Amino acid sequence: MYSPPMVEWISSWGSPEFLALATSFSYSITLITVRRAMTTGSPLMSIIVLNSLVSIVGLTTALMLGTLASTNMRALGWFALTGVAGHGTGSLIFFSAIERLGVNRATAVHSSAPLWGVVFAVIILGEQPGVYVLMGTLGIVGGVFLLSWPERKRAGGGSPNWSRKDYLLPLFSSLCYAMVPVFAKLGLAEQQAPYLGFGVAFGSGLLLMLAARRMTPGGGVIRGNAQTVKALLVGLPFNIIAAFLMWTAFVAGMVSSVLPLSRMTPLWV
Repeated sequence: MYSPPMVEWISSWGSPEFLALATSFSYSITLITVRRAMTTGSPLMSIIVLNSLVSIVGLTTALMLGTLASTNMRALGWFALTGVAGHGTGSLIFFSAIERLGVNRATAVHSSAPLWGVVFAVIILGEQPGVYVLMGTLGIVGGVFLLSWPERKRAGGGSPNWSRKDYLLPLFSSLCYAMVPVFAKLGLAEQQAPYLGFGVAFGSGLLLMLAARRMTPGGGVIRGNAQTVKALLVGLPFNIIAAFLMWTAFVAGMVSSVLPLSRMTPLWV
């Protein structure tokens, strides 16, 4: 299968697993800048700035490589579904989970996404991960869970009226995010255009988020100032690098080995 020069160049940096690990590190820097931005702006402001600019960079790169002009509509559909599942539906449900349960409880349950991703990769893509991959996945998921789960003395946050059924929200969001690499692989099987892929995915996810923004905490308020934008622009290059690395890893790597490593972000933050 044809591999664009940029794909070959980034792939030469290392194995898909290394690229996935580098993705988690790069994205962790983005999260640090987003935290800074959210002291002066709303969460939706961060999503709009980062997702729109990452989408533009991906689509522009695809245009320069010629993959945008030769778009396979079936691939385009899978890429759009990737964004709808993760950046759109998954994010909306996760925000609702945070509102009900608080950040720590919601993140702890949401961290099971790599485990579901491996299950979906086996069922849908026919992958056959080895014992070490499965053990590593369980280790990563368990580690992130322990890092995220709040101690009793700092278990605040969320609604004071939360109930156990509210844990279904982060569970559903983890299932949505687990489908992201599966949809991406299905799209890349139709057309090996990773940069077109993340350009469309970030764009479609953003459009859904804007359409349903009233469902987000605070009613989807878009608020920010110059300091907000400055902090986000500092993190933007790292978010773009993470997207390039992750989607390049999807080209050659198995979801069952790439996804868990890409979700090690809490270890770096």
